[in-house]
Parts: sequence; structure tokens; C-alpha cells
Amino acid sequence: MSYKIEHVEKLKYEISVTVEADYISQYIDSTIKKESANIKLKGFRPGKIPNQVIKQVLGKDLYRNISAEVMREKLFEIIEKEKINMAGYPELKPEPLVDKQDFNFKIIYEDYPEIELPDFNSIDIEDISCELIKEDVDDALNKIREQYAKFEKVDRPSKKGDRLLLDFKGFLDDEPFEGGAAENQTIKIGDGAVIPDLENGLIGLKKGETKKIPVKFPDNYGSEKLAGKDTVFEVNIHEVEESSLPELNDEFAQQLGIKDGVEKLESTITMQINREITNNVNRIKKDIAFDAVSNNVEFDIPDSLIKIEAQGLKDQMLNWMKQQNAKRSQASVNVPKDIPIDSFLSEAKDRVKIGLVVREIIKQKELSTTEQEVDEYIREIGADYEDPEMFLEHYKKNQEEYRKISDACLEDKTVNTVYDACNKSETKLSYKELLGYKSKKQQEKLAEAKKDYEQSEKNEENEQ
Repeated sequence: MSYKIEHVEKLKYEISVTVEADYISQYIDSTIKKESANIKLKGFRPGKIPNQVIKQVLGKDLYRNISAEVMREKLFEIIEKEKINMAGYPELKPEPLVDKQDFNFKIIYEDYPEIELPDFNSIDIEDISCELIKEDVDDALNKIREQYAKFEKVDRPSKKGDRLLLDFKGFLDDEPFEGGAAENQTIKIGDGAVIPDLENGLIGLKKGETKKIPVKFPDNYGSEKLAGKDTVFEVNIHEVEESSLPELNDEFAQQLGIKDGVEKLESTITMQINREITNNVNRIKKDIAFDAVSNNVEFDIPDSLIKIEAQGLKDQMLNWMKQQNAKRSQASVNVPKDIPIDSFLSEAKDRVKIGLVVREIIKQKELSTTEQEVDEYIREIGADYEDPEMFLEHYKKNQEEYRKISDACLEDKTVNTVYDACNKSETKLSYKELLGYKSKKQQEKLAEAKKDYEQSEKNEENEQ
């Protein structure tokens, strides 16, 4: 085999490969010999069929399969010899494979970029913190009580917190629209389960009353036909029910499986919320740290990696849409057969860039994790379990899961490395603010998505 490596442009390289005719002929003969044992032809004994006859039986598949096998074999030989670290998957372009002739093919691939990291000391980042207060715990306990609420029928106008049994039908331009009607539907006012205009319009109604409620759908509503549209809902109230919450006492705690009573329930909820706060703060700090470094460095990003990431995002979106439909008796999410991959390229590019930056930080800062560090990391994750050591043992027995946890531990260490070096400005958030927090980058993405949506609406109107 002979080959020549050429730099095409930026990160792209091309390898022209020639495999000698003798090697191809030997490969063909060897393949035919293997296949002959599996072929049965009338008039021939097993293993005694002439090569020319086998070639006719196998047809073009014989040469196509040999071409693929030879290219794969020689690709790995070149990668190992030249110590090439290809980004993504290479493209293989073969010429026709012919017996007793040299076989030529090309390998087109991208290399990983060289990344010059910025000086972390010159980067300003937010240092997010959140402290739990008693009101947050009380709110969480009330939500649990609401799940166990009892409802009694009342003869009075409905108010926030009541549960209604009703029929409704939605109209767009005086015509009923698909998915906009239901009978004997239960809605709890204040849950936020329906569009705000409809929910607010249900307040003040009594059993037996009907009403037409003007409802404007949000601009970002999932259905394009309804997003931003003014509609009218006709409602017919069958029942108004008032909720009664259980007392927050030892008996209620025991009903939830907390044998030690209400104090233990409160401490358990406090511990769970603190764990949630820690996880959210760590997630946000990771996004802030990696975005900050990524925004301060520029380099060429391999297209092959972007396409792989975009395909993954596309598959996730299609799977999510199918799952949403599976959860509902009436399909409310229109699942297309396919989505243009171009829709995911921008986000994929951002993700790949951050991934390469993180990879470079780990490399240049010589970061790593010890087994002891990973074990302690797992114990912290399993702190809410009765036996954290059994939790650790589970991961110890599963190498793939342990590797993923090890990667997460290394990622956290990378975040801390960035934070320790950057200029931090503290941002204190309440628990509610933390749950709704969006970084500047997320806000920019939402604004961009809204802008794209509005533009698509204008384009649709112009076409009509």
C-alpha cells in the first residue's frame, strides 16, 4: 500500500491511497474461498464451485463488500502509523474495484483544531449563590398538602383554588378548532394547567352557568395555527368544588411514610430542596464558566463534529415529540416525519465548541480524577439514600455508569478551575429565582428563537 496525505483547507485533509493489484487479487480469492463453503449449486459439490461461477452468483455485492473491507482495514493502518486523531467520521471515496488491478480510494477527514485558551484572569463571570429560607420549605410542604386535598361541592361562585367540572369548546374565527373541545373536564383554578385568559375567565362562575370567554393564545404556543391568535371559549359549569387541605401534623407525615412525624418531614424536605439548590447552582455555574471561556476564544470547528451533534439533537427532538403524543389520548404535538437538520446546526456548533474548549482546558491544566475523588463524588450524589455505600457499590459494579460519573466529576473540577481563576461578581438568587434563572446566553437564544418565529409568521402571511 502507498498513500499521500495532503492538507486541503483549514482542518480538512485528504489521503490518496493505492492498494496493489496482487493484494486485491489475494483478497478476492480468499473471500471467494470463504463464501464457497456457504453456496450450494446444483451440479457442483460443496467447496468445488469454480471461482468464476461464484463471482457470477455473488455479483456486484462481492466487490462492493471487499471494497468496504479493504478501505476500513487500510484506514486503521494509516491512522495507527501516522498517529492521526480524526475529528468525527472520515469520508471514504473509492474508485471501482477490479480484480488484478490497483485499487485507489481517498480518505477525507478533519483534524482537531489547535486552541489557544484565553487568560482566565481577564474574564468576568457571575458567581451564583442561593440560600434556602423557611418560606421556601413552607411552600413545598403546602404543595404536598395540595396533592392530598379533599374536594367538596359548593353552591357559590368559583374562586382561585377551586376545582371545576365543565365542558368547553374553543372557536377561532367563529369556527371550532381541532383539540379545542372537551366534556366533563376537571380544571383546578390557579394550577396554571390552562391558558391564563381561560383560567382567569373561570373565576366567579357557579354550577349551571355558561359563559363565553375571550382567550388570546401566547405567541410561543406549540400550535402555529393558534399561536398569538384571539379565540373564544364557550364553557358550561357542571360542578364547583372547594378544596380542603390536610393538617400538617404527625399523622399526615406518617401517611407520607415518614414514621418520625412532621419534624422529620420538614427536615427531609429541607434536605431535598438544598440538594436541588446545589444541583441547580452547579449546573448554572458550569454553563456560565464554559460559555465565558468559549466566548473569549476563536478557532475553526470541525464540520463533521457539528453534523454529528446536530443529528443527535434532531433525534432527541423527534423522540421527545413522539413521547409527548404517546402520553396524551389526543395528539397535541404534531410529529413530522423529518425535521431539516439545518434547524439544529447553530446549537450544535455552540455545543461542539464548548466541548472542545473543555477538552483543551483539561489537557492544558493537566486535570484528572482519582478513584477516591470519584467515590466521594458518588457518595455526595447518594447522600439522600439510606445507605450511600450501597449506592456507591452499584456504580462500582457497572463500569459504563462509573465512567460517566467519573467524567462528570472531572467536568466539575474543570468548572472549579475556571471559577478559581476568573474575576467573580456574586449574584444572590432566591430559590424561586434560581428555578427560573436563565443565563445571558439562554436569554439571547430565546430572543433569537422568538425573532425567527415572528419572521416565519410574516413569511407565511406574505405567501398567503
